[in-house]
Amino acid sequence: MEFNEEEFKDQFLEKSRFEIVYARHLESTLKENQKRIKALLKEKNVRIKINYDERVVQMSTTSKTRDPYVIIKSKDFITLVCKGVPLQEAERIFDDEISYAMLNIQQLASNKEVFINRRNRLIGPNGDTLKALEMLTKTYILMKSKCVCVIGSFANVLKVEQFVLKVMENYHPVHLLKQLVAKKEVEQCTEKKDMNWKNFVPVVKKKTGGSKQTKRKFNVREGKLFMEMPVRKEDIEMIKMNKRKK
Repeated sequence: MEFNEEEFKDQFLEKSRFEIVYARHLESTLKENQKRIKALLKEKNVRIKINYDERVVQMSTTSKTRDPYVIIKSKDFITLVCKGVPLQEAERIFDDEISYAMLNIQQLASNKEVFINRRNRLIGPNGDTLKALEMLTKTYILMKSKCVCVIGSFANVLKVEQFVLKVMENYHPVHLLKQLVAKKEVEQCTEKKDMNWKNFVPVVKKKTGGSKQTKRKFNVREGKLFMEMPVRKEDIEMIKMNKRKK
């Protein structure tokens, strides 16, 4: 069911407004695309104002606004633009079938070294992993330092989100891509679509690294905690001599 503005003739009782702060290095991009951004939001009956001194983008509804959700879509659009997403991709968010997600992958790593290694693994050599993921899920993926931005349909955005989370949990991306390919083949096959997918989709296990550490065995004797020590030949001989004397 499509929204028809002609059915709503009265204006809103309250005005909705949002403010979004953008990074300084994106100021030149906003200035270059300012006319296009304002023209696009004007078509949606949303007022926009860019304050370059405070680095804030302000938007609000007008007396002509009839779609109650368009201000939310406009906020998402400006958020994507302020994250460095190209306008052509950010404009897709106005489609009701399109969603987006932003993941802070730095919070998913225990330390900086782990974050860098798994981030590089997620990107892949020459960005091949992300390109393959985009092709399989038909989404747009942007990697910005510690943030991953995904634009696409609701189901595909969820797939990418799960993929990214698993890679940051130390799952190998190549195995996850193979799993996605297998799932896609099963979905397209009418005979296997309603069957149990466990027989067709490979199971991906988490990669475990590092050397195995031997656990120290502790025994409790006479209320004291001590560690078992290796028995020496000298100790055995001393025990035998003591037994003979007795």
